[in-house]
Amino acid sequence: MLNQVQITLCRLQKSVSSIQNPNNSSKILNSSSPVGKTKTSETKKSDPSNVVYAVKPTSTPPNQGVTIADIEAGKKTLKFDTQTTNSSAVKSVQDRLKALGYSIGNDAYGTFGSGTDSAVRRFQEDNKRTTGCENGIDGIVGKKTWLALRDTNADDYKTYGKKVSGVSGLKGLSSDIDVIARLIYGECNDARDNGGQEAVAWTLISRRKAGGFSGGEPNTYRNIAFAPGQFAALTNENENGLAEAPERASAAWRKALDIAKKLIGGKENQIAKPKGFTDQKYFWQAGYFDENKRILANGQVQIKMDGNWVNVKDVETFGGNTFFNLGRK
Repeated sequence: MLNQVQITLCRLQKSVSSIQNPNNSSKILNSSSPVGKTKTSETKKSDPSNVVYAVKPTSTPPNQGVTIADIEAGKKTLKFDTQTTNSSAVKSVQDRLKALGYSIGNDAYGTFGSGTDSAVRRFQEDNKRTTGCENGIDGIVGKKTWLALRDTNADDYKTYGKKVSGVSGLKGLSSDIDVIARLIYGECNDARDNGGQEAVAWTLISRRKAGGFSGGEPNTYRNIAFAPGQFAALTNENENGLAEAPERASAAWRKALDIAKKLIGGKENQIAKPKGFTDQKYFWQAGYFDENKRILANGQVQIKMDGNWVNVKDVETFGGNTFFNLGRK
């Protein structure tokens, strides 16, 4: 039997063990206990199954560190990304979108959220060829989309070239600059330095000088433009729809608008006359002209017009159109 001293010592040992292991006071590790079978509070704390980790991104956010220089070099793009904030590149995109009249919704300045994504998509929809999105709108700001945003004059974008429907919509335009720019763009959607758009403008000038091309109305560029049978782009004869909905961010539209401003502003002499242009008053699409022409033995060129062969002269081609005058060479 244990004496009183031994009983007292045993009770003291149990009390000490209880203090050291408050959550497991009934279980005391001793030399005979299997290691690891009884968990103390320390083992519970180190058990990974009991730890809640913060969610960390698995990769770098797509817009992080992207600069405008990267985009212009074609190295990187900007896209929907709410993790990257205060991005200077995103701010530049948002500034241009807002300047051109596209709302970015409630997006924070510098964050490419759903509002910015929607604005980019609307801009691409309005300028599919210019932004390289003919085969689908993606909402990604790459080189083409950024350059279109960057290079477009905001005042012109909001003033001219808005979508209209049909001939009645074109005739309802109040600005002569808008009308003539649409005519030039619709007849020659080409910004290259090939004289195409300038030749269309000079045809207008030639007709106004000659007179008789305004359909009985006053001899103005606007009346000449809308005279029946004169310019297919404004009468829907070619049905390409370019004049009704020009890509306002395209270089071709910007060039047509610049020419129209000079023409309506009485500065025709500032429009470069293509080499070989000799006041021609007519033009057809080059392919159509070639399909309906013949060359006689003496070199006289004739075209089939309304079922009859007609002599033409001063034949020159610029920007996909063949310009000519009626008469023997």
